[in-house]
Amino acid sequence: MSNAFLPQEDYSTIKHRYSLIDPVINSLDKKLKEIAQAFSKTEKNQRNKIIVSLSSEEIDTLLMFGKRVAVFALRGGSADWINAGLAACAMIDVKRMDYRDLYTSLGLLRHAIEKLNLNAEEIFRQTALLGTPESSKIMIHFAENVHNYTLYSWGYDEIETKNGVGLIWRWNDNYSPTYNLKKIGLELFDLIDKDREYIAQKIIVGGFPKVWLKTEDNEPDLNGLEHAMRGCILVDGILAPDKYPHKRNQTLTIRVIEMENKEQAKQLAIFAAEKKPTTYVMEGIKTANLFCLVTARSIMKEVENFETQESIKRFSKGINEILVKYTGN
Repeated sequence: MSNAFLPQEDYSTIKHRYSLIDPVINSLDKKLKEIAQAFSKTEKNQRNKIIVSLSSEEIDTLLMFGKRVAVFALRGGSADWINAGLAACAMIDVKRMDYRDLYTSLGLLRHAIEKLNLNAEEIFRQTALLGTPESSKIMIHFAENVHNYTLYSWGYDEIETKNGVGLIWRWNDNYSPTYNLKKIGLELFDLIDKDREYIAQKIIVGGFPKVWLKTEDNEPDLNGLEHAMRGCILVDGILAPDKYPHKRNQTLTIRVIEMENKEQAKQLAIFAAEKKPTTYVMEGIKTANLFCLVTARSIMKEVENFETQESIKRFSKGINEILVKYTGN
C-alpha cells in the first residue's frame, strides 16, 4: 500500500475474505473505522490529497470495508459503523474504478440504514460533502432515491447465522421454498470447509442448473421442470490456497433445489445419473422433494480436473445427512 494515512494491510489474510455471511470485527476494521472518522473531520484540501494518493489496492480495501460495515451495523445497531463506512466510500475516487462497485457498497450501507430506521437522505447528503464531485453526485443520487432500491437490487439477500444477520449473494428472484434452504446452505458451507481440500467461498440464491444436466433428449423436460422449482441455494468453494497455491482454477459447487414434489426431484436425479460429462464431474442426490447437484471442474481449458467421478462421492454422505435433517425423510 502506498499511503501512510491507511494501514499497510488488507483483508487478504482472512480465510473467507470475500464473504459477508459471518464477518468478525478485526483489527483492520477498527483501524479503518478510526481513519474514516478522522477523514470526515479533515479539511477539504487535505481530504483531496488523501483521495488522489490512494492506490487501487487501497480502494478495494475501502470498498470491502464498506460492505463489512453494513453487516456490523445490522448486527449491532450502531450508526457509528454506518458513518465510518460511508466516509470510507467518500475517500474513493470514482474515476479510477468501476463505479458499480461503489454503488454496491453504498447499496448495502443504505440497506443497513433503512433497517436501523435512520434518516438515509440526511446521512447521504452529509457524506456527499466529503468526497470528489463524482462521488458526491452518487451520494446525492442515493439521498434522492432512497426508496427505489432493495437489497436484491445489489445482488444480495439476508441470512440468519448463529452470530446474527449476514449477507449472501442473490442471483435469482424465483425463491419461495418451504424448507429453510439458507440454513441448509450454511451447513453445506461448513461441510466444504471441513473437507481437507477446500475453503468455502460463497452462498448464493441461485437459479435452475439446466446447463449442467442438459442433453439433446431431456431439454424439453428440463424446461418444464425449471418452472416447478421453488428455490435454489448454491454453495461454492475453491481449493485451499495454502495447500494448492497453483491450482486456483479449480471450483466445487453444491446446489440444492427444492421442487414442487418428489417425482420432479427424482426426475432430476435420473437426468444427473444419465449425464456423462467430459469437462466436469458431478453427483446427484435426492431427498424428498430436494435435489442436490455437486459439480467440480477446472475453469481453464486443457487443465485436468482436480476431482474425479469417484472422489466427488465423498461429499454424498454429509450432504444426505443435512438434507434428511431438514426434510425428515
